[in-house]
Amino acid sequence: MNDESDYPLYLRNKLNKNENIGRELRLCLLFLDVRNFTPFAEQHLAFDVIHIIRKLFFNFEKIIQQFEGKIIETNGDGLYVAFGFEKTTKASVLDTVNCGFAILKELKRLNTEYFLRYFNEEIEVGIGAHLGKVATGDLLLENRPHQIVMGYAVNVAARIQELTKKLDNSFVISEAVYELLDTPPEAEVSSEKMKGVKEAFRLYKIGEHFQYKKEK
Repeated sequence: MNDESDYPLYLRNKLNKNENIGRELRLCLLFLDVRNFTPFAEQHLAFDVIHIIRKLFFNFEKIIQQFEGKIIETNGDGLYVAFGFEKTTKASVLDTVNCGFAILKELKRLNTEYFLRYFNEEIEVGIGAHLGKVATGDLLLENRPHQIVMGYAVNVAARIQELTKKLDNSFVISEAVYELLDTPPEAEVSSEKMKGVKEAFRLYKIGEHFQYKKEK
């Protein structure tokens, strides 16, 4: 149901010929967060803090693009990525998991060759992934198109990423993701309740234990 006050929401977007005004898709969603970054930020110059985030995100973005993911949002030291806009569900799940592993591999390289060498710091990330139906569409913000992906599945994926701390594992995926992998990696399994999510979820820990456990 629309009224006259809604017209500008669509008229202002006419310049964007490929505008998506809203559709439902089944996407694989990945959330990534840099662990223990607040203490690091408090102990280093602002330039160094932003430089490290730039370096991380620059390298992570190249990997995400390689696996045809789309960065939907950044939030300080975190990324929210969606896979499957132009692929089958099964293919998007494989891309998501392979992307997560590639990011963790690249992070090990950056730690060895750069962060330990120049900052005497080892950076860790927590990655969570889930598959589900979402609503996706375009907004025009600051006269630039911005894609949004919203829904219950997004909330679940974000909560799974948060649980990487409790579960002490760098990469945790839902059963919906794990069961679509043709050759799933070895995993520890855990049933977890999540804030704002009614049912318990069966989660698969496919990453590595964290070296640093300062943050609760």
